[in-house]
Amino acid sequence: MSSDLEAEALVRSALQANDPRLLFQAFLVLTRNAGAADLQPLVASMSAFADEEPFLASVVTGVALSRLGSPSAVPHLERALVLFDELGLHGDPLYLESAIFVTLTLIRPHEARLKYAAHVDRLAFDPAARARLLAMIGLADAWAGNLVRGQAEMLEARDLAIQAGRPDVQAEVTSWLIKCEALRGDLAASAAHLAEARALAARNGSEWVAGHTVEGSAALHFAQGDTEAWVAMLELMVANGMGVDSGLVFEYRWELATHHALHGSFRPLPTSWPVSHPRRCSFRAARRWRRGAHGSRPPTTSSECTSSRQSCPS
Repeated sequence: MSSDLEAEALVRSALQANDPRLLFQAFLVLTRNAGAADLQPLVASMSAFADEEPFLASVVTGVALSRLGSPSAVPHLERALVLFDELGLHGDPLYLESAIFVTLTLIRPHEARLKYAAHVDRLAFDPAARARLLAMIGLADAWAGNLVRGQAEMLEARDLAIQAGRPDVQAEVTSWLIKCEALRGDLAASAAHLAEARALAARNGSEWVAGHTVEGSAALHFAQGDTEAWVAMLELMVANGMGVDSGLVFEYRWELATHHALHGSFRPLPTSWPVSHPRRCSFRAARRWRRGAHGSRPPTTSSECTSSRQSCPS
């Protein structure tokens, strides 16, 4: 059964049985395949269970809004983590998976292992759920800078997904491996997983995985020294507003703008800017480029392009 049909069947069963957990499981299936707009109907459905399952309702609302790039997602996601701790939900596999999901959505990968890995180790999961959990812990490790450990965990998660017969989970974790392996310098593995993720995304009709293959391929092309292909991927990502989920929506814009400026092809930047926190590096870079976009001289050397980021905390 395709993931879309599986999600539809779960939604029907959940609404007939008045079961919020089944409804949430349908939501998780959709998050591995569907685009942001396709998640929104489940927000309304889950809101009917807000009193019975406030944690799950907050997760659904927060994740769905986050996929749309809405800043209003943050309060819902923060509330979900508060409820997770206050209600002592660590012993429930579904809630635990949700808490890790929320932590990554909030772009706090450094917290995932510290807060949740011990619970993952002691609880029993079916193979598909364990694959998903290991994939998220591995992604968090790689995202936080431990590429070797992250790659090992994501490879294990991929194997578990294959054994469990879950191509949707396999596709998601394989798409995450592309960038991790490119950054490690394991270019052959990265290229192989790019081809695999593309094929799985096409077979599953996964808009979500397709987006990750684009971001991963940009890293791979850069590591391979293929500047033309790297710039093409940046232009595609900027044109389509990609990078919201990875937290790199700004960085892709500044990388592309910097490339064009250093190569004598500076282009006017959009007058509308994505939302960002004033203390983030990207916000400082934005101010510098904003001045350039409004007529002041844009930075033209590598040192000028990076000077606005030098004081940023790592």
